[in-house]
Amino acid sequence: MQDALYRFVLTFHGTFRWIVMLVAVSTVAATYKRPYFERRWPSSVRRLSSLFVGAIDIQLFLGFVLYFGLSPITKTAFHDTRFLTNREAVFFGVFHISVMLLAVFLAHLGNVTLRRPDTGSSKHRAAELSHSPSRYW
Repeated sequence: MQDALYRFVLTFHGTFRWIVMLVAVSTVAATYKRPYFERRWPSSVRRLSSLFVGAIDIQLFLGFVLYFGLSPITKTAFHDTRFLTNREAVFFGVFHISVMLLAVFLAHLGNVTLRRPDTGSSKHRAAELSHSPSRYW
């Protein structure tokens, strides 16, 4: 039963990543399309940013379910001190989750930046930069 649940969540997590990527690319394109001199972000960009943050939060939740509950890779890593010799265990047990948490943080930072009423090119640049890296993973 748990093996079937693991495969389902893993497949959904892998498939949902493409939805996150599509929304991320759309959000970044919308932030680049906005001229620097406009006083407010269009509501469509703010909605896209919120949709992106929601999608990346769902992806993070699915990853946590895999990481802390269902994945045999991380279960082995938590119970075996020699897991550092296994490249797959190191990737998913250390590197992948660290980069994902950074990406989620940057996505939330970009969303907060878009909602602030400030104007100026520094705000525009911050929103672009915070959404761009989170689409790579």
